[in-house]
Formats: sequence, C-alpha cells, structure tokens
Amino acid sequence: MTVSTEISESGPYYGNGVTTAFDYDFMVLEASHLRVVLVNSYGDEIEKSLNSDYSVTGVKANDGGQVVFNSAPVDGDVVYIYLSLPFNQKIALENNGEFFAKTVEEGLDRATMRDQELARKLKYQGDLLFTLKGLVDAIDYKPEDLIGFAPVRAFVASAGQTSLPI
Repeated sequence: MTVSTEISESGPYYGNGVTTAFDYDFMVLEASHLRVVLVNSYGDEIEKSLNSDYSVTGVKANDGGQVVFNSAPVDGDVVYIYLSLPFNQKIALENNGEFFAKTVEEGLDRATMRDQELARKLKYQGDLLFTLKGLVDAIDYKPEDLIGFAPVRAFVASAGQTSLPI
C-alpha cells in the first residue's frame, strides 16, 4: 500500500442530533490512529474515545472511511477528525534476516503519515501567526508573545479567534 493523499484531517462537520457517521478521506493503519475532537456550543474541545464514544470503518483503505459515533453530536457541536500516529518505530530488521517489502513499506507509510500530521500542525500555527501578526504589530510584537511567554499579551491570541484543535 502507499499513502496516496496529503490530507490528514477531515471536518469541520456540524452536528444535527441525527447524523452519526462522518467521513475521513485519508488512510489509517489502525483505528487508534485517529484523533476525534468535538467542540461543543460553549467552545469546549472534547477529545472522544475510540470504542466508548465512536467506532471506525475503513482501516487500511486508501480512500479512508467513517467515524461512527455511538450517539449523534447535537446541534451546535462541531466534529474534527485528525490523523494522529504515535511517534515510535516498531519494525526490527535483523542482519542477514528475511526482508519483507510489505513490512518496510508499512514503516515508510507510517513515517509519511507522521510527516503529514506535523505539516498540518505547522500549517495551522503559521496561519495563526499570520492572522495575529496584524493585531499585534501595533503593540510591539515579539514571537514569544504568541506562544505563551508573555501573559500580558495572552489575550491577543484569543481575542476574536476560535481555538484550533490541532
């Protein structure tokens, strides 16, 4: 198998109290490689739990599958689905041992998916920096102001902005 898309997130999907299945359009190697976040009408981000809150279809399918909630998100809830792999490497190849291309390819797929996850996170941080730069230029902007080292200006990061569950 190969990783045939650069997509590593799906959503936002808006709850209506009826719909329980939400598509994701990227490959996952295990159901646990999805991070499902529900943002309620108060703006609280709630990370949902595999099996107790939702199930997953389409594991190892190139075109993705669905996250199926046990109970439908209500009106006002927003659902985000993200690729989220552990940062480990489980493949052990022995000198002069058997070499299975499928094993190596899965390792490369995992590495590519982690790269996509990191690229998504960096993209959102860059977008947030670009959006806020205009707001903070007038108040002696410093990059550390945006990442929490300057509590006096911490309000700038949330003023008029919704949080990005990355």
